[in-house]
Amino acid sequence: MDSMSLIGRKIAGRFEIEALVGEGAMGAVFRARQIALGTTVAVKVLHRPLTSDPSFAARFLREAQAASRIDHPSSMRVIDFGEQDDGLLFMATEYLDGRTLADVLDEVGPMPAPRIIDIASQILAALAVAHEMNVVHRDLKPENIMLLEGEDDEGCRHDIVKVCDFGVAKLLEQQGSGSRVTGEGLIVGTPAYMSPEQARGESLDARSDLYSMGVLLFQMMTGAVPFDATTAVATALMHVTDEPTRPRAINPSIDERLEAICLKAMRKRREDRFSNAREMRAELRGLCTYSSTDLPAPLPAETRAQGLLSQVEPMPRRSPLAVLAISATVLAVVIAAGTLVQHRGASVSAALTENMQDASSSTATASAASANSMARSPSPPMEPSQVPIAAPVATPPVVASAPVDASKPGAHAAPTKVSKPPAATSSETKSAPAPRTAKSGKRTGSKHPPSKPTDAGAPTVSNAPNAMDEPLPVFPDPPPEPLPAPPAP
Repeated sequence: MDSMSLIGRKIAGRFEIEALVGEGAMGAVFRARQIALGTTVAVKVLHRPLTSDPSFAARFLREAQAASRIDHPSSMRVIDFGEQDDGLLFMATEYLDGRTLADVLDEVGPMPAPRIIDIASQILAALAVAHEMNVVHRDLKPENIMLLEGEDDEGCRHDIVKVCDFGVAKLLEQQGSGSRVTGEGLIVGTPAYMSPEQARGESLDARSDLYSMGVLLFQMMTGAVPFDATTAVATALMHVTDEPTRPRAINPSIDERLEAICLKAMRKRREDRFSNAREMRAELRGLCTYSSTDLPAPLPAETRAQGLLSQVEPMPRRSPLAVLAISATVLAVVIAAGTLVQHRGASVSAALTENMQDASSSTATASAASANSMARSPSPPMEPSQVPIAAPVATPPVVASAPVDASKPGAHAAPTKVSKPPAATSSETKSAPAPRTAKSGKRTGSKHPPSKPTDAGAPTVSNAPNAMDEPLPVFPDPPPEPLPAPPAP
């Protein structure tokens, strides 16, 4: 049946064939639309010669069911499979919009080690899950590895790997003779990637897929397969009898450890290879941890001893963020304390300044009062005969003098107020002093001349009590009244 005749046909009433994607010896792959969901899927249809044997159809359905249980991000997901009424066998899988590893190798040739490790690790992860379910791929080759473009967590370019066609190669091994048939024949397996036991027709296990994985590593490192003869049979025999060329002889830039992993996977005896896919993947992933230049130099004995002591008594270590937070807190406390001290210092300084101003004001006031008091002229001294002997003294006489302008030459303090003496008794009348006028300063009826005025700069004595505490105000008083005349004898 012509593959193009299937375009537009509905498979199992659920998938409508839209276009032919590719065609090979086993069958053809079409792009189809899932009618119920409207999503794009891939439908693989096997050629009629493979479905002519009823036992082959039963084995295909059993292996397709096993492959549909493989649930891994690096394995192509099987959506549906079955057999049509006319004997057509199909398998519907997720549609992969990418390129095969064979196309990438033809374009770029040898790959850098990090990309090789990334791709191989994803392939081995899918193989590990399939092997744990007793599913052996048996036809692992670049054409069955799809690479999709993606990005990792850091935003860098990343290959997303999808392993295709699980279980189908086993059926072809049972049906064919293990060699490539030209013309209208079938391709059963791929001799360039066959393990020695597969080329000899022996029973296979998971380690056969690991041998094929070693061949893929060799090709990604060098850009060529290890064995390539003119015929398929000669190529298969080389896997059985010949040792592969060391990859570093072809590409000297290859890491020695990566070369060692590749050659171990391609050992002739399956017992000498890796025991499972997870072990091989762990060896590859270990190459990403350290490089030969990143290994630290051995430490001296003293440093090792100190390291042991630090393990016995570990010192707490703070993270840089914690140290920064503590430093910021301490700095804030110091700034706050400085601000408080500065504020309180300013308050104390203001208080001291205010007290000093008050003291200065009080001192100035007291000094002015003292000057006023000292500027007053004292009463002229009286003769002993004129001083009353038995007169009661209630209040000492106060003599105030008007302020003197020192700037005027010859200025003298003039008495302005004289307290009135007490009344004299009859026995004292004869000795009482005569009254003094305010203008002339002469005593009435007295033969004594007036007292000389005191110089402006000379100190005077005042009889006023507490002159320093309460300065006496100076007011102009009227002239004193004259004393009454003594009675006639």
